[in-house]
Amino acid sequence: MSTTKQRRKTATVTRNAASRSRERNVSAASGSGRALGEEERRRMIAEAAYYRAMRRGFAAGGEMDDWLAAEREINQR
Repeated sequence: MSTTKQRRKTATVTRNAASRSRERNVSAASGSGRALGEEERRRMIAEAAYYRAMRRGFAAGGEMDDWLAAEREINQR
């Protein structure tokens, strides 16, 4: 297979995987009842905790509270 064809195939596979990942996230967030994988759940919690920390100016000392609040938020979804 030529290098150009291989790159196209790789790009297509990558786009398809990204699309499936977005679909799973939308499905999980929309309350479809589908259980999240542990890795995906942790990523969502980490992202939510990051935004909570950002809203409070990344002040030291609130990291655990950010994480626990984010965990509750994701669990409620």
